[in-house]
Amino acid sequence: MTSGRVFVVAWMFLAAVAVNAGGQEITVPEGWIELPADGATTASVFVVVKNPTMYDVYLVSAVSEVAEKVELRQTVEGTAKNLREITVPAYGSLKMKAGGVHLQLVGLERPLKEGETIRLTLTTDGAVKLRVQAPVRVDGK
Repeated sequence: MTSGRVFVVAWMFLAAVAVNAGGQEITVPEGWIELPADGATTASVFVVVKNPTMYDVYLVSAVSEVAEKVELRQTVEGTAKNLREITVPAYGSLKMKAGGVHLQLVGLERPLKEGETIRLTLTTDGAVKLRVQAPVRVDGK
């Protein structure tokens, strides 16, 4: 293994340890999916991510069983832009919301039904997997 690879592996290990240090773990205590219109092939996802650690954490990807892909997005002046990462601040939390940072299910494999629960997995830059069960709701209610 080259010294560059050793550094990357060591850094990923330390990042994973930092996320779980002292029993403090990054959590996703809540989330929901906005019920898409009939025939829509996308749906917006909103989650809350809590980070009790002393390090910023970066969400870098997400997957779901009901979509071809999940995009990280931020709406700025009415236009949604794809993001490479979403920052969850140290000792803080991130609450995704309409008109701001959110996830977008793209290429829905089937219609979503109000009240059903969809599984998503978010991945951090330290390769930590965060699992969330997100109910499908009308306007978050």
